[in-house]
Amino acid sequence: TEMNSRVSDVDAIDVLLAESTRPDLDSYGCMLLPPRLHEPSSVRRRFLALSLRVHPDRNEGGRVADATKAFQKLSAAFETLYDRDSQERHLEELLLRTQREEEEKARGK
Repeated sequence: TEMNSRVSDVDAIDVLLAESTRPDLDSYGCMLLPPRLHEPSSVRRRFLALSLRVHPDRNEGGRVADATKAFQKLSAAFETLYDRDSQERHLEELLLRTQREEEEKARGK
């Protein structure tokens, strides 16, 4: 799958933390999904697959703190994307933010 090819050679915690802390990304980036409407069942499958990789109980040693952060970010993204109405609102917010950023660039800010 798309996620497996992207994450297979890299630690899932590092990928998730990097993706979810970039200011230009959002819940879709955190779930490693393209920003478009997704069926709740596909969001749930993605969440389950990623959560198995980053859950703190499955990561021992010095990775527990990072795993906890990654799992919290993943859980918050899932809450946003699991509901279709919430996805639509999130996409609208992304579109508005992108438009504002493009307008600011055009004005030279």
